Amino acid sequence: ARAALAARPIEVLVADRALGPDIVRLAAAVHGVGRRTIALVTPAERRDLDALHAEGFDQFLVKPVRAATLLGLLRPLAAAARGEGAPARGGARRALVAEDDPVNALLAEARLARLGFAVVRVTDGLAAVAAFRAAEDEGRPFALVLLDLGLPGIDGATAARRIRALEAEGKSARIVGVSAADERTRARAAGMDGFLQKPLDGEALAALLAPPPRAAAE
Repeated sequence: ARAALAARPIEVLVADRALGPDIVRLAAAVHGVGRRTIALVTPAERRDLDALHAEGFDQFLVKPVRAATLLGLLRPLAAAARGEGAPARGGARRALVAEDDPVNALLAEARLARLGFAVVRVTDGLAAVAAFRAAEDEGRPFALVLLDLGLPGIDGATAARRIRALEAEGKSARIVGVSAADERTRARAAGMDGFLQKPLDGEALAALLAPPPRAAAE
């Protein structure tokens, strides 16, 4: 694995944690240069998220992992890294994903990459507001904000209200709330444009983000 890293850059490291200390050190090195790291763990190991994060893993998948599940997550991320699937004019649209669960975050990023978005991920509500403010100040605003309603720090509804207050005059990001429970009423009250229930469905997300149909000419 170390030889492969030296020979060519990678975007994602998928490693079985059972391989021991060497693979943990490798994950820490890969994570340290800003690459994504995914641990393959037993059902018991997934309960210790703090240890996984301390070792340098961003996400985890529970063994046994179906090949179709893994490939379905990795292919859109690889395509995004190669610049495939993004809109040809003006570059990829930017999306801010605020999600503290690593598996749900990976799924959201994969779904959005497939739709041509360049994704920035944060893990709490305060970080979401800060990232949105920084993007506005830099003149690189987010076209979409995907907010978990149960975020730590400040929840997704509070973050949405603060983001709305930061928007430049005449500009409006698409804000979508997500939750395991049906909280569409709460999302609407916070000024969000839509709501999706977890686990995030790719077709439902695409339908929500599709432009409204044009009225037929008379």
